[in-house]
Amino acid sequence: MPSPVDLRAKRKVLGRLPLDHLRLRGEVFRKGSHLYIAGRCGFCGKVRDYLVYNLERGRTTRCRCRRAVKYEKNPLAEVIGYRYDAIRQRCENRSNPLYRQYGGRGIRCRFGDRESFVLHVLSLAENHQPPIRTVKRLRNYRIERIRDSAHFARGNLRLVSRSE
Repeated sequence: MPSPVDLRAKRKVLGRLPLDHLRLRGEVFRKGSHLYIAGRCGFCGKVRDYLVYNLERGRTTRCRCRRAVKYEKNPLAEVIGYRYDAIRQRCENRSNPLYRQYGGRGIRCRFGDRESFVLHVLSLAENHQPPIRTVKRLRNYRIERIRDSAHFARGNLRLVSRSE
């Protein structure tokens, strides 16, 4: 049984948060053991339920429709983001089949968040000769560590074609 929470007080706290174009609507409500609140996006107009925990800690500040804008609508950003998720799984999730080869050997992802990883790899793609600017071309490349025993970090990543 979840602990009792004053939902009205929680709503007042949420009303003072600096949210981008997200407007909170209605009262805080409970789904199972989690607290949610409805929010309407000022750009796309969609109403979604947002987890109060993520709003309070600053993990959620905007609608999902604004994700692509973060990278200036670069089509490569989504693919690179998925690769970041896969790297984190290999390094942190003990149930991942490849954990033994990565996290089990002490190899970690040293990027603070997904955005910094995406921006770094986008700069690698732009500086690659010739520059990688399409998703189709990016799919022919792997993100590889320069030193195999080192972490996934700035200065230790490169883009290598799958044929190499």
